[in-house]
Amino acid sequence: MNKRLSKTVLVLTIGLIATTCIYLGISNKSSQKIVDIKGNRQALEGMNIVYQEDEGIYKTKSVKISKDNLEIDNYAKEVPYDIPSTKENIKDRDLLKNVNYQAPTYQDDKSKGYVQLNEYYDDYSSVVQHQYMAYVTDKNLQTNKITSYEIPIKASIKGENGTDYSSVAIKYQGELYLAVIIDIQPNYFSKEEEQISASKECLINVYKLNLENESSEPIFNQKMSDKEKLASRGNITFSHKDKVYMTMNRYNELENKEYEIKYDLVEYDLKTNKINITEIPTSIKNQSSLGDYCIDGNKVSFISYDYDKKESKDIYKLTMDLDTKKILSNDKYTVKNEKSSFRSNVEKVKVDNNKIYLITQVFSEDDKINRSQASPKYVHVIDEKTKETLYTGKVYEEINPGVDVNIVEEEI
Repeated sequence: MNKRLSKTVLVLTIGLIATTCIYLGISNKSSQKIVDIKGNRQALEGMNIVYQEDEGIYKTKSVKISKDNLEIDNYAKEVPYDIPSTKENIKDRDLLKNVNYQAPTYQDDKSKGYVQLNEYYDDYSSVVQHQYMAYVTDKNLQTNKITSYEIPIKASIKGENGTDYSSVAIKYQGELYLAVIIDIQPNYFSKEEEQISASKECLINVYKLNLENESSEPIFNQKMSDKEKLASRGNITFSHKDKVYMTMNRYNELENKEYEIKYDLVEYDLKTNKINITEIPTSIKNQSSLGDYCIDGNKVSFISYDYDKKESKDIYKLTMDLDTKKILSNDKYTVKNEKSSFRSNVEKVKVDNNKIYLITQVFSEDDKINRSQASPKYVHVIDEKTKETLYTGKVYEEINPGVDVNIVEEEI
């Protein structure tokens, strides 16, 4: 009787496993689509288009689109949103598990990590005080030990309105530094549907962070605007060699509530404890900030674009030598959008081997009404010299179209 029962249980178990496998095989069929719209996907060469999608607590799907293939891993190791799923980031996913897209990362030969800067308010005083706290997550590269720190930032700013800020971290001579650009009590201009934040008090502060005693020391402070000028922080920050870089927007008020925006690259040198400001010439007006950037050696390329309702989008790429601040090129390229689009964004950019790789997202009129983020994303490969679009592909994920799509180099 026991043997017969055991056989029955065994058969039922095997049947359940087989049924589960068949179900998972069906449910794991890719809903992902890559549609080649123009040109040949071979134009991707050594670049891959990668993204991940969270399909539940225990399931993360990873997709890699290359020039020759489309690979799907239905049970991939998850990395945070806006972090490319490269081999190095997958290895460091325990370090990066709480990072968001705004948290600046740092690395030297001894450690790597990121700094999350948060603002909080002191409501107990007669005047609202804006305070800041740096949450540092650091990984020792010798022991692989990960340690978290909470470091108060010595910046007390008064005012009932909020502040806008961004930051960049860097390791210099074994010490950790954090540069912060802050808009105090920003005002807002409105042109059509776009809101522009500007401030008459735009500050740049640099701090040395002591991890051992969880303290900060201000080492640099400069006001970047005065009572007659409007300015705001840009959305680009990065570090290179012994310097940190931040973009800043300057506003010139014109007639009829119009305004002209000029862009600056602010360079802070840790060796000299000084800043250098270089204008970034662009052809775009009435835009809140530069779109994106890409670093290649000592060169940085800035991408800007217009928001006009067009079937085609003009993309402007300005390349600057970071050592000499010389403008190496300033070119315009055009990519085609769908006829039904009312707006499109440039989400990612990479410049390599005389090619420009772009990820764009196109929004339809329905998205404008429903505030949807479920619009398809496009891959564009452009020849830098001829300005010809070599390839355009449409990436669409039915389950979760709002996935973060990245451009990464082929890994061995």
